[in-house]
Amino acid sequence: EDLQNNNLSGAGTCHDDPCNWFEDENSHGTHVAGTMMALGGNGKGVVGVVSNGKMPIHIERALGSSGSGTWSGVLQSMKNCVTAGAKVVNMSLGGGFSQTLASYIRDLEDTGTDVLFVAAAGNMGDDTYSYPASLDSPIMMSVAC
Repeated sequence: EDLQNNNLSGAGTCHDDPCNWFEDENSHGTHVAGTMMALGGNGKGVVGVVSNGKMPIHIERALGSSGSGTWSGVLQSMKNCVTAGAKVVNMSLGGGFSQTLASYIRDLEDTGTDVLFVAAAGNMGDDTYSYPASLDSPIMMSVAC
């Protein structure tokens, strides 16, 4: 409701049936989108970083209702975001290393992309590497969550 006046688009690549990008059973993606784009001055909820509704936002859902998914689904969502014109792609997810995903990031670097990927560093409380956040790339930013 707080995002309805924004320029929204999206797609779902998870294995849920249906996998609707606008449904968030875990409320995490909705929270992230609200932090970025919640409209200001409407008396509802919080105010986002860009609160005037003027920035387009493309939402992808790569993880299912259980919070899990596949690297192929994540990769397709990343590609969809780039194709949609994203300049910043937020990924609140992580897992083991994927060579296919690493190759995609390297290929984007080689083409001189202007997209920045922001990925979760993980919250295991140890020195476990979380990917894609741990990829050594100037277009990948790792953030604590």
